[in-house]
Amino acid sequence: MAYTKEQRAAKAQQRQQDAQNAPVAATPSASAAPAPKKQKPQPQYELHESIPVINGYPGYMVYVSSQTKEVYEWHEFGDVCHMTIGELLIMKRTQRRFFKENWVLIEDRGVLEFIGVDQLYAHAITSDNFDQLFLLSPEELTEKCAALSESLKFSVMTRAQELIRSGDIDSRKTIMALQKALDVTFE
Repeated sequence: MAYTKEQRAAKAQQRQQDAQNAPVAATPSASAAPAPKKQKPQPQYELHESIPVINGYPGYMVYVSSQTKEVYEWHEFGDVCHMTIGELLIMKRTQRRFFKENWVLIEDRGVLEFIGVDQLYAHAITSDNFDQLFLLSPEELTEKCAALSESLKFSVMTRAQELIRSGDIDSRKTIMALQKALDVTFE
């Protein structure tokens, strides 16, 4: 619906009156000036800098760069490929699901902050402490698993099945906690 000429004029007059009636802010004195906010020093990275990127998916995974056409392959969970930070930025722009689902794990928090995906890794498990998850108490295990992304839950389930079959996880309480947290049944 279009405005009529009268409606536009009335609206302009109302804005002028609001501007005239608005309280005038006092100019701040030098002593009342707010202290500048301290920012954490942002680490500087070069786009060509190569960093290790770990497979967070329990199986074979491929990423093909849309810009450089370079192919990155991970054969199983925990495999490492070295990628440049520039390539990670391209991945973030074109295939953000790799980060949302925690399919790729980057252990350098500074790099995660630099490329702007650190909030997506708040509850992620790194490959170094992945098996330590199964050493937690059943209550802690349930709580930790509830905060994981769906793909990391799948990775935990896959690893738990391997450890149960091999006998490394034999605690009935731990197995019951995993079944409850992951909504699966282990045989």
